[in-house]
Amino acid sequence: MSRNAQQTRLFKSVAEFMESTGLTATQLAVILGVHRSEVTRLRQGRKYRSLVMPLKVSRVCRVPIERLAPSTVA
Repeated sequence: MSRNAQQTRLFKSVAEFMESTGLTATQLAVILGVHRSEVTRLRQGRKYRSLVMPLKVSRVCRVPIERLAPSTVA
């Protein structure tokens, strides 16, 4: 899976989660333990800075990590 496809999946998961829960960017940022600007970047489909962001989003949004990141198991 390309990095762009991974980012698109992450963006969609964050956007869907925020819509379904009614959370604001600030609220989700507190839950994820990141600055609000990181959540805004995710919602806009822009690059995320942290390599652990897919793991955090997976945990918080209850989305299997397999949907967000490529498998590293051969």
